[in-house]
Amino acid sequence: MGKADKSNLLNKINQIEEELRNLNKEKGDLQEGCKHSGETYLAFSTEHRNSIRVYCSDCKKELRYPSQEEITEWIGKNK
Repeated sequence: MGKADKSNLLNKINQIEEELRNLNKEKGDLQEGCKHSGETYLAFSTEHRNSIRVYCSDCKKELRYPSQEEITEWIGKNK
């Protein structure tokens, strides 16, 4: 890979990373505007492996840790 190719590759990666930052900021702004007053669901966290969290069904924001009762009920539904 030539020097120009490496520079183009790095520029493209930097551009993608900047776009991801902008999209994540937009996502965060949208989630902050959500009232989180509707349904919720439990799922494994994408950021914290092997950890179950409660998410808003409207905006997919991670809200809290589930109670032991919620975990037990969720495991029963997924058998």
